[in-house]
Amino acid sequence: MALAEKTIIEFGCGFGTWGHIIRSRVDQGGDKAYMVGCDIYRHYLQNLRTYNPYDDLVRCDARYLPFKKDCAHFVFAFEITEHLNKRDGQKFLTDLPTLASEVVVSMPYGYFEQEEIRGNRNEKHLASWERQDLVALGYTAEKTGLAMDIENTTKKYHLYDLYHLARKKHRCDWAGAMLIGTYVKTGNEQCRAPRKKP
Repeated sequence: MALAEKTIIEFGCGFGTWGHIIRSRVDQGGDKAYMVGCDIYRHYLQNLRTYNPYDDLVRCDARYLPFKKDCAHFVFAFEITEHLNKRDGQKFLTDLPTLASEVVVSMPYGYFEQEEIRGNRNEKHLASWERQDLVALGYTAEKTGLAMDIENTTKKYHLYDLYHLARKKHRCDWAGAMLIGTYVKTGNEQCRAPRKKP
């Protein structure tokens, strides 16, 4: 993925983890990308001011996207939709492809209980997501994660005791079972995003 001179919007940027990873991809032009980090939680954005990998920070609610159509080349939204109710999550996933030519999203596979964290009530999990939910919205979707890998391997080799242990683990640790969704525009849908200003 060539990133140089590309506009990237990341929703739910939190502490900037993915922003720093993208910036570090010098071989792919990550150091030359124009990146916008978005989050609803003011405290996260304030913390980012010290070591900020983004060119701009935007405080916004995923239910009301403050961007124009075709404003970016790539949109990333990692672990956002489970914090929205199902209808708002579906609208968010439907709106993302209007912003960019390529979209990558991730979320827990299934429902995993989580309450507010660090005083941020927006961290609470409200919805459950399955592969078919993403496919119905035009995304390509894959299940992944350590628990999923262990579960599939133990099932393949008929190690049923370990299979049940893997399923138990995958039911209590959402990071062990994730959905990764991608949406890529084709043909006349190509992005008209501006390049980074010198």
